[in-house]
Amino acid sequence: MTMLRLAASGFSPLPRTLIFLVFAGMFSIFSAQWVATGTLYGAMRWVRRQFPAFLLSVPAAAAIPLLTAALTNRLWPGFTLGYLLVYIVAKADQVKYETALTHFLWSDLFKTSDPGKFRELIGHYIRPAFFLPMLLGQLLGNGLLHLLTGGIFLSGPSAASGRWLAAFAGASLLALFWRYGLWVQNKWLHRWLHVPVLSSQNYDQNVRLHGSWLAFFAHIHLVSIDQDIPDTYSPERTEQIQSHLLANAGQMAQSPAKTKPTIIVLAIEALWDITRIQGLEFAEDPLQAFRADYAGDVTASCFAGLTANSEFEFLTGLSISLLHDSACPFIKINRPLPALPSHLRQLGYLTTAIHSYTRTFYDRDKVYPLLGFEQFIGLEELTAQGFARQKGWYMADEALLEPILAQLHQTENPQLIYTLTMQNHGPYAPDRYAEGAIDPEARPRFASKLNVSDGDRHAVINYTQGVRDAGHLYAKLCQQIEQLDRPVLLCAFGDHLPGIGEHSGYRMMVDAGMAATAQDPALYQVPVFYHANQAARKAGLSGKLALDHAHHSQWPGFNVLGARLLEAAGLPLPPLQRLVLELEKMGDADENNTSNQSRKDLLEVYEWIQYDWLWGQGYTLPH
Repeated sequence: MTMLRLAASGFSPLPRTLIFLVFAGMFSIFSAQWVATGTLYGAMRWVRRQFPAFLLSVPAAAAIPLLTAALTNRLWPGFTLGYLLVYIVAKADQVKYETALTHFLWSDLFKTSDPGKFRELIGHYIRPAFFLPMLLGQLLGNGLLHLLTGGIFLSGPSAASGRWLAAFAGASLLALFWRYGLWVQNKWLHRWLHVPVLSSQNYDQNVRLHGSWLAFFAHIHLVSIDQDIPDTYSPERTEQIQSHLLANAGQMAQSPAKTKPTIIVLAIEALWDITRIQGLEFAEDPLQAFRADYAGDVTASCFAGLTANSEFEFLTGLSISLLHDSACPFIKINRPLPALPSHLRQLGYLTTAIHSYTRTFYDRDKVYPLLGFEQFIGLEELTAQGFARQKGWYMADEALLEPILAQLHQTENPQLIYTLTMQNHGPYAPDRYAEGAIDPEARPRFASKLNVSDGDRHAVINYTQGVRDAGHLYAKLCQQIEQLDRPVLLCAFGDHLPGIGEHSGYRMMVDAGMAATAQDPALYQVPVFYHANQAARKAGLSGKLALDHAHHSQWPGFNVLGARLLEAAGLPLPPLQRLVLELEKMGDADENNTSNQSRKDLLEVYEWIQYDWLWGQGYTLPH
């Protein structure tokens, strides 16, 4: 310790900078891995097994502390800020994964252009347990720093040379690790540094092998390339791709629909059949309002989050499965795309989107017009019009009935009214609702085998109340459309399963035997409900939605649901949706379809089109 103090008090600023770099980086990274692994032993084991990644993490974690120390001429703010950022990334990653089975990513910071609403949303996940370990770490770290250096670092690198050195080192390290996802993949550096390869398809692996801090930096690069360039992507192949895409365009133009029903879509936040958890006994079926209209399930690409990914697949017919792990393409759409709203608009429909949350979240205010919505009514407009009655933390689902009916009665011409709810968004914390806002029927009996905590009980009750309220909206909407003498179709579905539980979004489901692991397909299957009013059935439209198990007993994805809805409406399908249905019919078998085209080749065409539309040159986009 005496040697350290002598080195720190020497004339040269270099030892001071190095000691501060090593201490700030090592302490922050070790604390972060303690959070990530859950135990002190887990952090020590990670350091031992991934020592090269740990060594690289140290200067990456010290970059911001060095810059802050140079700017403030105080070293304790540098350590405090650096430790805070590393801890928050690790803790946010842990909480998000336990709740929604996805990691905290760089792109999460850009899902809204409204910082106030972003803070409101994530604020519901922040509990005292989030901050207490951080405060203890701050006290311990600053105390050790004072003990090791005799207090010299609390006064900062007062010499001009020391401040310049700290600023240069911090800026250089920040610039270097900002591009970590690029240079660490260099073959020579990879062999020399002995660092594991980064995976664009397995973010869990990146966090496990590189640590939460380096994985977060790596994703800055990985998030910019959500899909690999197809090997055959070139302008020369455009004509061949177009032949597949437009094969049925002539038939579509020659077969206009005899009836154009109004289509109402309810994308209900976290709607799911909670009775699938064995051990919960309800006095009344939470989905009683929906049950008679059950059409089947669809497979979501995410668990307990990333609503925009389900929207993306449903509205565009494209697939998340072709993208990198944890991708969110919705917020990157920057040009008009062929989609369900734009297709219906070409058929003469008025297309409206209604969302009971802020317009800017997931950039919906920018993306919806590019997908063909003529108007978008967000929480701001609903509040100004007096519709935004609140229940719990968000606007009540039942309060959406009035704006939906107002839009429905605005014209007798066919419409697409796409409505996205918010009331039942997680977390389902004990303070979610006032005591009088909970129905007695929302309180189930819990079997002892579930081994639930008080927090788990509150989560189940609060979630069930949200399902019941969504059911009230659905039932009242069904009653209203049955009174109309024009055909109306109503399709409701959940965007993903809920993350129910005090400490884990899926543990109760696994403990109850509903799923074997956190990756079980049962955790991604959400119900779809479909109702055609009497006028629609009289017009010859189907009273059912053609959803069924695909090959190997797997339900189809959200990218198929839009096509099935158009079929039920008796409307012509755009070329991409026809391609999607061809792929679904072929399942996983490598068989030939009517055009002697193998599933593998057809999937390559689908992947080519998706890349072209989202990130390529747009060769096959309609002009």
